[in-house]
Amino acid sequence: HLTALRFGYAFSTKLTTNALLQYNSLDNDISANLRMNFIHRPGSDLFIVLTERRGVGDDLWRLSNRGLVAKLTYLARL
Repeated sequence: HLTALRFGYAFSTKLTTNALLQYNSLDNDISANLRMNFIHRPGSDLFIVLTERRGVGDDLWRLSNRGLVAKLTYLARL
């Protein structure tokens, strides 16, 4: 069984966040993905994504994996 919860929030038209939380009963783990998007000008974005996975053996809350990624896109107008 896979249970998921997804939600998003817009602080403004330029700054938004999204989250996805999942529980997998077969593997007995929890995963979370948090994404922030900042539009610094139309067509150009800064994304910051935090990913975390928990659940090792019988310990559901033990950290298994964590990552942080940043991506910057820039639209050049010629």
